[in-house]
Amino acid sequence: MVLICRHGSAKSLIAAEYLQRLAERHGLDLRATAAGLEPDVEIPATVITGLLEDGIDVRGGRPCRVTREALAGAWRVVAFGVRPEGPGPRGRLARTLG
Repeated sequence: MVLICRHGSAKSLIAAEYLQRLAERHGLDLRATAAGLEPDVEIPATVITGLLEDGIDVRGGRPCRVTREALAGAWRVVAFGVRPEGPGPRGRLARTLG
């Protein structure tokens, strides 16, 4: 599953981290990744701090740009306030939120 937002450093990252945590807790074979259309250089300190308070460590991570390959290989794509372009998983854009 690929979660996308404009900068790949807040909405999609937070959602992917919590989704990954829930999947692991429930023994689900699911991989959630975050990406941005115009990725930030780094993850904002407020995001890092907020996730650390819940035991999720994203220090050292970097926002990444969404790729056509990631979209084509995803079983679902969730977009937060943006519309990804390029070949995506036909019929698998779960929803554009925001």
